[in-house]
Amino acid sequence: MQTQTAESGIRKIEITYGMTVQEVAEQLRKEGVISSVWGFRFHLRRQGMDRFIQAGTFYIPADVSVSEVSEMITRPEGQHGEVRIYPGFTIEQIAEIFSSRISGTDRERFLEAIHREAESRGYPFAEGFFFPGDYRITQDQISADRIVHEAFDRFEAWKQTHRQDIAASPYTAEEIVITASMIQREAGSAEEMPMIAGIIWRRLELDMPLGIDATTRYELDNWSSPILWEDLQRMTPYNTRRSPGLPPTGISNPGIQALHAALHPESSPYLYYLHDPSGTIHYAETYTEHRNHIERYLR
Repeated sequence: MQTQTAESGIRKIEITYGMTVQEVAEQLRKEGVISSVWGFRFHLRRQGMDRFIQAGTFYIPADVSVSEVSEMITRPEGQHGEVRIYPGFTIEQIAEIFSSRISGTDRERFLEAIHREAESRGYPFAEGFFFPGDYRITQDQISADRIVHEAFDRFEAWKQTHRQDIAASPYTAEEIVITASMIQREAGSAEEMPMIAGIIWRRLELDMPLGIDATTRYELDNWSSPILWEDLQRMTPYNTRRSPGLPPTGISNPGIQALHAALHPESSPYLYYLHDPSGTIHYAETYTEHRNHIERYLR
Protein backbone atom coordinates (compact mmCIF):
# COMPACT_ATOMS: atom_id res chain seq x y z
CA MET A 1 0.00 0.00 0.00
CA GLN A 2 1.30 3.42 -0.95
CA THR A 3 -0.22 6.62 0.28
CA GLN A 4 -0.16 10.27 -0.67
CA THR A 5 -1.67 13.12 1.34
CA ALA A 6 -3.40 15.74 -0.83
CA GLU A 7 -3.74 19.39 0.08
CA SER A 8 -7.52 19.05 0.10
CA GLY A 9 -7.41 16.46 2.89
CA ILE A 10 -7.92 13.41 0.67
CA ARG A 11 -5.68 10.42 1.19
CA LYS A 12 -4.91 8.41 -1.93
CA ILE A 13 -4.79 4.83 -0.70
CA GLU A 14 -3.52 1.98 -2.87
CA ILE A 15 -4.34 -1.52 -1.60
CA THR A 16 -2.54 -4.37 -3.35
CA TYR A 17 -3.55 -8.00 -3.60
CA GLY A 18 -2.38 -10.14 -0.69
CA MET A 19 -2.31 -7.40 1.96
CA THR A 20 -3.60 -8.54 5.35
CA VAL A 21 -6.30 -6.73 7.30
CA GLN A 22 -3.67 -5.77 9.86
CA GLU A 23 -1.44 -4.23 7.18
CA VAL A 24 -4.32 -2.26 5.70
CA ALA A 25 -5.42 -1.02 9.13
CA GLU A 26 -1.90 0.01 10.16
CA GLN A 27 -1.41 2.04 7.00
CA LEU A 28 -4.81 3.72 7.40
CA ARG A 29 -3.89 4.71 10.94
CA LYS A 30 -0.45 5.93 9.85
CA GLU A 31 -2.07 8.26 7.33
CA GLY A 32 -4.61 9.58 9.84
CA VAL A 33 -7.67 8.00 8.23
CA ILE A 34 -8.47 5.92 11.34
CA SER A 35 -7.37 6.36 14.95
CA SER A 36 -7.34 2.76 16.16
CA VAL A 37 -6.11 -0.35 14.35
CA TRP A 38 -7.86 -2.62 16.84
CA GLY A 39 -11.12 -0.67 16.65
CA PHE A 40 -11.08 -0.72 12.86
CA ARG A 41 -10.40 -4.47 12.70
CA PHE A 42 -13.11 -5.11 15.29
CA HIS A 43 -15.62 -3.11 13.24
CA LEU A 44 -14.75 -5.03 10.07
CA ARG A 45 -15.15 -8.39 11.86
CA ARG A 46 -18.39 -7.41 13.54
CA GLN A 47 -19.88 -6.31 10.21
CA GLY A 48 -18.54 -9.37 8.38
CA MET A 49 -16.50 -7.13 6.08
CA ASP A 50 -12.97 -8.27 6.91
CA ARG A 51 -12.92 -10.83 4.06
CA PHE A 52 -14.05 -8.34 1.41
CA ILE A 53 -11.29 -5.71 1.31
CA GLN A 54 -10.76 -4.73 -2.32
CA ALA A 55 -7.48 -4.18 -4.12
CA GLY A 56 -7.30 -0.87 -5.92
CA THR A 57 -6.94 2.89 -5.50
CA PHE A 58 -9.20 4.66 -3.04
CA TYR A 59 -9.60 8.39 -2.37
CA ILE A 60 -10.54 8.83 1.28
CA PRO A 61 -11.06 12.17 3.08
CA ALA A 62 -9.29 12.41 6.43
CA ASP A 63 -12.49 13.07 8.39
CA VAL A 64 -14.71 10.13 7.40
CA SER A 65 -16.10 7.70 9.98
CA VAL A 66 -14.90 4.14 10.52
CA SER A 67 -18.08 2.79 8.92
CA GLU A 68 -17.56 4.99 5.85
CA VAL A 69 -13.92 3.91 5.47
CA SER A 70 -15.01 0.28 5.79
CA GLU A 71 -17.58 0.68 3.03
CA MET A 72 -15.12 2.44 0.75
CA ILE A 73 -12.44 -0.25 0.88
CA THR A 74 -14.78 -3.27 0.83
CA ARG A 75 -17.18 -2.16 -1.87
CA PRO A 76 -15.96 -2.87 -5.42
CA GLU A 77 -15.24 0.27 -7.41
CA GLY A 78 -17.56 -0.87 -10.16
CA GLN A 79 -16.69 -1.38 -13.79
CA HIS A 80 -13.27 -0.55 -15.14
CA GLY A 81 -13.10 3.12 -16.00
CA GLU A 82 -15.56 4.29 -13.33
CA VAL A 83 -14.87 6.85 -10.62
CA ARG A 84 -16.96 6.66 -7.46
CA ILE A 85 -17.80 9.93 -5.74
CA TYR A 86 -18.95 9.37 -2.17
CA PRO A 87 -21.43 11.58 -0.30
CA GLY A 88 -19.71 14.35 1.62
CA PHE A 89 -16.95 15.13 -0.86
CA THR A 90 -16.49 18.82 -1.68
CA ILE A 91 -16.17 20.09 -5.23
CA GLU A 92 -12.47 20.75 -4.53
CA GLN A 93 -12.02 17.09 -3.58
CA ILE A 94 -14.10 15.91 -6.54
CA ALA A 95 -12.00 17.98 -8.94
CA GLU A 96 -8.82 16.55 -7.45
CA ILE A 97 -10.07 12.98 -7.81
CA PHE A 98 -11.08 13.37 -11.45
CA SER A 99 -7.91 15.24 -12.39
CA SER A 100 -5.81 12.44 -10.89
CA ARG A 101 -7.71 9.78 -12.83
CA ILE A 102 -8.01 11.47 -16.22
CA SER A 103 -4.92 12.33 -18.21
CA GLY A 104 -4.88 15.85 -19.56
CA THR A 105 -7.53 17.12 -17.15
CA ASP A 106 -6.40 19.45 -14.39
CA ARG A 107 -8.13 20.34 -11.15
CA GLU A 108 -8.82 23.97 -12.06
CA ARG A 109 -10.49 23.01 -15.32
CA PHE A 110 -12.82 20.67 -13.47
CA LEU A 111 -13.69 23.32 -10.88
CA GLU A 112 -14.41 25.83 -13.63
CA ALA A 113 -16.74 23.32 -15.30
CA ILE A 114 -18.64 22.81 -12.02
CA HIS A 115 -19.10 26.54 -11.41
CA ARG A 116 -20.07 27.12 -15.04
CA GLU A 117 -22.72 24.37 -14.86
CA ALA A 118 -24.18 25.76 -11.64
CA GLU A 119 -24.41 29.23 -13.14
CA SER A 120 -26.02 27.97 -16.35
CA ARG A 121 -28.77 26.27 -14.30
CA GLY A 122 -29.45 29.36 -12.21
CA TYR A 123 -28.10 27.93 -8.95
CA PRO A 124 -26.84 30.60 -6.52
CA PHE A 125 -23.79 28.45 -5.65
CA ALA A 126 -22.04 25.31 -6.90
CA GLU A 127 -21.23 23.37 -3.72
CA GLY A 128 -23.90 20.76 -3.04
CA PHE A 129 -25.31 19.91 -6.47
CA PHE A 130 -22.70 17.42 -7.75
CA PHE A 131 -24.63 14.22 -7.14
CA PRO A 132 -22.55 11.40 -5.60
CA GLY A 133 -22.30 8.10 -7.45
CA ASP A 134 -20.33 6.24 -10.12
CA TYR A 135 -19.17 8.13 -13.20
CA ARG A 136 -17.84 6.50 -16.34
CA ILE A 137 -14.60 7.93 -17.69
CA THR A 138 -12.44 7.28 -20.73
CA GLN A 139 -8.93 8.50 -21.34
CA ASP A 140 -9.53 9.58 -24.93
CA GLN A 141 -11.46 12.76 -25.64
CA ILE A 142 -12.73 12.97 -22.06
CA SER A 143 -14.84 16.01 -21.32
CA ALA A 144 -15.04 17.53 -17.85
CA ASP A 145 -18.20 19.29 -19.00
CA ARG A 146 -19.86 15.96 -19.82
CA ILE A 147 -19.22 14.48 -16.38
CA VAL A 148 -20.29 17.66 -14.58
CA HIS A 149 -23.43 17.95 -16.70
CA GLU A 150 -24.34 14.35 -15.85
CA ALA A 151 -23.78 14.96 -12.13
CA PHE A 152 -26.08 17.99 -12.13
CA ASP A 153 -28.65 16.12 -14.21
CA ARG A 154 -28.73 13.44 -11.51
CA PHE A 155 -29.46 16.08 -8.90
CA GLU A 156 -32.22 17.53 -11.08
CA ALA A 157 -33.72 14.03 -11.40
CA TRP A 158 -33.74 13.69 -7.60
CA LYS A 159 -35.28 17.16 -7.27
CA GLN A 160 -37.99 16.29 -9.79
CA THR A 161 -38.82 13.04 -8.00
CA HIS A 162 -39.24 14.93 -4.70
CA ARG A 163 -40.81 18.11 -6.08
CA GLN A 164 -43.97 17.72 -3.97
CA ASP A 165 -42.00 17.28 -0.74
CA ILE A 166 -39.83 20.28 -1.61
CA ALA A 167 -42.90 22.40 -2.40
CA ALA A 168 -44.45 21.41 0.94
CA SER A 169 -41.31 22.35 2.88
CA PRO A 170 -41.05 25.83 4.41
CA TYR A 171 -37.52 25.96 2.97
CA THR A 172 -36.25 26.37 -0.57
CA ALA A 173 -34.47 23.63 -2.51
CA GLU A 174 -31.19 25.50 -2.02
CA GLU A 175 -31.72 25.72 1.76
CA ILE A 176 -32.48 21.99 1.82
CA VAL A 177 -29.23 21.30 -0.05
CA ILE A 178 -27.22 23.46 2.37
CA THR A 179 -28.76 21.68 5.35
CA ALA A 180 -28.23 18.25 3.80
CA SER A 181 -24.57 19.10 3.19
CA MET A 182 -24.13 19.87 6.90
CA ILE A 183 -25.99 16.72 7.91
CA GLN A 184 -23.71 14.71 5.63
CA ARG A 185 -20.63 16.06 7.39
CA GLU A 186 -22.06 15.93 10.92
CA ALA A 187 -23.71 12.51 11.09
CA GLY A 188 -21.76 9.41 12.02
CA SER A 189 -24.32 7.17 10.33
CA ALA A 190 -27.43 7.34 8.19
CA GLU A 191 -29.55 6.48 11.24
CA GLU A 192 -28.49 9.74 12.95
CA MET A 193 -29.34 11.97 10.01
CA PRO A 194 -33.08 12.61 10.59
CA MET A 195 -32.49 13.54 14.24
CA ILE A 196 -29.64 15.90 13.38
CA ALA A 197 -31.82 17.41 10.64
CA GLY A 198 -34.56 18.04 13.19
CA ILE A 199 -32.11 19.74 15.54
CA ILE A 200 -30.77 21.99 12.78
CA TRP A 201 -34.24 23.07 11.64
CA ARG A 202 -35.38 23.59 15.23
CA ARG A 203 -32.40 25.82 16.04
CA LEU A 204 -33.13 27.86 12.92
CA GLU A 205 -36.77 28.26 13.93
CA LEU A 206 -35.66 29.46 17.37
CA ASP A 207 -33.16 31.88 15.79
CA MET A 208 -30.28 30.11 17.55
CA PRO A 209 -26.80 29.88 16.04
CA LEU A 210 -26.30 26.43 14.55
CA GLY A 211 -22.87 25.98 16.14
CA ILE A 212 -21.72 23.50 13.48
CA ASP A 213 -17.93 23.52 13.30
CA ALA A 214 -17.94 21.68 9.97
CA THR A 215 -18.95 24.96 8.31
CA THR A 216 -15.81 26.64 9.67
CA ARG A 217 -13.73 23.65 8.59
CA TYR A 218 -15.13 24.10 5.10
CA GLU A 219 -14.24 27.79 5.07
CA LEU A 220 -10.70 27.05 6.29
CA ASP A 221 -10.36 23.91 4.13
CA ASN A 222 -9.26 22.12 7.30
CA TRP A 223 -10.96 18.76 7.77
CA SER A 224 -8.56 17.04 10.16
CA SER A 225 -6.53 19.43 12.37
CA PRO A 226 -7.99 21.09 15.48
CA ILE A 227 -9.73 24.42 14.82
CA LEU A 228 -7.98 27.34 16.49
CA TRP A 229 -9.89 29.30 19.12
CA GLU A 230 -9.38 32.55 17.20
CA ASP A 231 -10.92 31.01 14.07
CA LEU A 232 -14.11 30.30 16.00
CA GLN A 233 -14.26 33.93 17.18
CA ARG A 234 -14.20 35.46 13.69
CA MET A 235 -17.48 36.86 12.39
CA THR A 236 -17.64 35.18 8.98
CA PRO A 237 -20.62 33.86 6.98
CA TYR A 238 -19.47 30.27 7.55
CA ASN A 239 -18.85 30.57 11.29
CA THR A 240 -22.19 29.22 12.48
CA ARG A 241 -21.16 29.70 16.09
CA ARG A 242 -21.19 33.45 15.53
CA SER A 243 -23.37 34.07 12.49
CA PRO A 244 -27.07 33.16 12.71
CA GLY A 245 -28.84 31.21 10.01
CA LEU A 246 -27.51 28.93 7.31
CA PRO A 247 -24.10 29.36 5.70
CA PRO A 248 -24.23 30.94 2.22
CA THR A 249 -23.50 27.70 0.33
CA GLY A 250 -23.36 23.98 0.86
CA ILE A 251 -20.25 22.64 2.56
CA SER A 252 -20.21 19.27 0.76
CA ASN A 253 -22.17 17.36 -1.84
CA PRO A 254 -24.75 15.32 0.08
CA GLY A 255 -26.09 11.90 -0.78
CA ILE A 256 -29.66 10.69 -0.99
CA GLN A 257 -29.90 9.80 2.72
CA ALA A 258 -28.83 13.27 3.88
CA LEU A 259 -31.16 14.96 1.39
CA HIS A 260 -34.01 12.76 2.56
CA ALA A 261 -33.26 13.63 6.19
CA ALA A 262 -33.28 17.36 5.40
CA LEU A 263 -36.70 16.91 3.76
CA HIS A 264 -38.06 14.63 6.49
CA PRO A 265 -36.48 15.69 9.81
CA GLU A 266 -37.26 13.85 13.01
CA SER A 267 -39.00 15.96 15.65
CA SER A 268 -37.52 15.85 19.13
CA PRO A 269 -37.03 18.08 22.19
CA TYR A 270 -33.27 18.13 21.55
CA LEU A 271 -31.22 21.20 20.67
CA TYR A 272 -27.70 19.82 21.08
CA TYR A 273 -25.65 16.77 20.17
CA LEU A 274 -22.06 15.57 20.26
CA HIS A 275 -20.11 12.46 19.33
CA ASP A 276 -17.84 10.86 21.91
CA PRO A 277 -14.44 9.36 20.92
CA SER A 278 -16.10 6.02 20.12
CA GLY A 279 -18.45 7.72 17.65
CA THR A 280 -21.57 7.34 19.82
CA ILE A 281 -23.88 10.35 19.59
CA HIS A 282 -25.34 12.00 22.69
CA TYR A 283 -28.34 14.35 22.50
CA ALA A 284 -29.30 17.05 24.98
CA GLU A 285 -32.33 19.25 25.53
CA THR A 286 -30.54 22.03 27.41
CA TYR A 287 -27.14 23.67 27.25
CA THR A 288 -26.44 22.56 30.82
CA GLU A 289 -27.05 18.95 29.83
CA HIS A 290 -24.87 19.44 26.75
CA ARG A 291 -22.03 20.87 28.89
CA ASN A 292 -22.30 17.85 31.15
CA HIS A 293 -21.88 15.61 28.10
CA ILE A 294 -18.81 17.58 27.05
CA GLU A 295 -17.28 17.18 30.51
CA ARG A 296 -18.14 13.49 30.63
CA TYR A 297 -17.19 12.37 27.13
CA LEU A 298 -14.68 14.87 25.74
CA ARG A 299 -12.52 15.97 28.68
